Amino acid sequence: MSILMKALAEPLELMRVDERPAFSRLKEDIINAPEGARPFDVVTVYKIDRFARKLKILLDIVDFFNEHEIGFISATESIDTSTPFGKAMFAFLGVIAELEVETIKQRTAAGREEAIKKGIYMGAAPPFGFMRGEDGRLIILKAEAKVVIKIFDLFVNEKRTLYEIAKLLKEINEPSPEEAALIHKKKAGMSKKKNSIDFWRENTVRGILQNDIYIGVYYYNKHKNGKALLKSEWKISPYSAPILIDLVTFEKAQSLMLQNKHIRTRPEGSHIYLLTGITHLENIA
Repeated sequence: MSILMKALAEPLELMRVDERPAFSRLKEDIINAPEGARPFDVVTVYKIDRFARKLKILLDIVDFFNEHEIGFISATESIDTSTPFGKAMFAFLGVIAELEVETIKQRTAAGREEAIKKGIYMGAAPPFGFMRGEDGRLIILKAEAKVVIKIFDLFVNEKRTLYEIAKLLKEINEPSPEEAALIHKKKAGMSKKKNSIDFWRENTVRGILQNDIYIGVYYYNKHKNGKALLKSEWKISPYSAPILIDLVTFEKAQSLMLQNKHIRTRPEGSHIYLLTGITHLENIA
């Protein structure tokens, strides 16, 4: 039987192995081959760490190949899993590749944190109201900043609801933060919105009212392993971002949102007065 060489250049752990089209086709060829026959003798890759960088993934794949009597060879590392020595070297290189990945992750995380401490914004796109300066730090973007100030004024001083604010912004044709980021070239790409560019959601307004960046506080480390962390676990950069909203106004907004939350979650049957919460805020204004 002739040897059919199949090279897979991308690291497999970027997605689940079975989700990768090339590997799925390779696996199907092996599984669907007639009994007693093999579609090819050997799977050859250019380099092991370009095939997969997690040892468990490497060993699982090689076990699958061994079950179907398919060889596995690394062209540039002289690794042949059909021999005992080759199997040992394969496992060893797998450990080294995984160690290298973890080391790179640690160095990247350390470099990222150092940059954040210097005030460099590391998010995909700067928050609404800001843009990146030449040094990577946030600077005020006037066209968006005036909308942020207006949102706080409507909520804190005019006592407008989130829904009313979102509706008003749409009525005056104010682009939503997602669209504004594209308009002001804060991020590349094209609009993916199904609604109009001036469609605002209540949650978008809420997110702006709750964002500490507008009082100069630059939080980071908000997620770990793809999961959101509690605010108490966030870290604060010693660098202060430009301030758009004064602390008193910001705290009033947080107090008002908290009161509104309590009102919405009162037990059924509780009597709610229309001015509940508003009077208190007027007293502290």
